[in-house]
Amino acid sequence: MASVLRTVGNRTEGNRTSAVIRGLTGSTTYYITVRAYNTAGTGPVSDPAVSVTKKPPPSQPPLKVMWNALNSKVILNWERVKALDNESEVTGYKVLYKRNKHSRPSVMETNTTSVELSLPINEEYIIQIKPFGEGGVGEGSKPITIHRAAAPNAIGAASKVSTISALSTIALSFTARTSL
Repeated sequence: MASVLRTVGNRTEGNRTSAVIRGLTGSTTYYITVRAYNTAGTGPVSDPAVSVTKKPPPSQPPLKVMWNALNSKVILNWERVKALDNESEVTGYKVLYKRNKHSRPSVMETNTTSVELSLPINEEYIIQIKPFGEGGVGEGSKPITIHRAAAPNAIGAASKVSTISALSTIALSFTARTSL
């Protein structure tokens, strides 16, 4: 088994006993050591602490997003996202919806592949669905725009989009020794 020694970040100042290490690879085991320093020099290396980064969130967006508007309700349905072997399992979905592209979205969470939203008529809404799991929030569906005109019914669908994402941070905390 190959071993890689890498120094990350700068020294902590004063009596700080924690650090954040960024840029790590998801679903990877890391052996982390620290060493103290002062005006007399650098102390010995600590015993390694073993830490495993979480699997990254799902990289695939929800596909086949379908919607049906009836009166003041919009019913959304989509295909279940299946995480790849190296990704965290999908535990739910975040449905983000907002009135226009400049407003802040409202968020509804669900663990199913459908949701019913109450959205007033005579408004335009932008809706996006994102899977999430232990590794964080995954790639979202292509945003869909629903025009809530005073028409009685409307049906629509969104198209396919895909990208890749990753989780790469470990927060590290350690205890300072008072003597060597």
